[in-house]
Amino acid sequence: MFKELIPKKIFSIDKTLELLIKVSEDPDFSKLDQKDQNFIVGLKNIDLKNSQYVYEINSFVLQGNDFDVVFSSLAEEMLYFNYLNSELFDIDGKLSLIRLHH
Repeated sequence: MFKELIPKKIFSIDKTLELLIKVSEDPDFSKLDQKDQNFIVGLKNIDLKNSQYVYEINSFVLQGNDFDVVFSSLAEEMLYFNYLNSELFDIDGKLSLIRLHH
């Protein structure tokens, strides 16, 4: 169970990808600031879901290491995914505000 929860809950990879798709396919996407549009397009271009980066994280977790080993080894990646999710939620919030004003 631990092996399944790490990629899904700590890194929120699936939720990150769902939010990325939601934001990029929003009808008001083009109304976002150029900086936010570039951020989203850049994420889509690297194909995060199929990237070597995500593959290596999942492979490391599935090796059966203890939680403390996984946690300490992947602390930087956890921070990255927290930042990424935070940015995506902020951009999604901006899209909500755009919809409210139109």
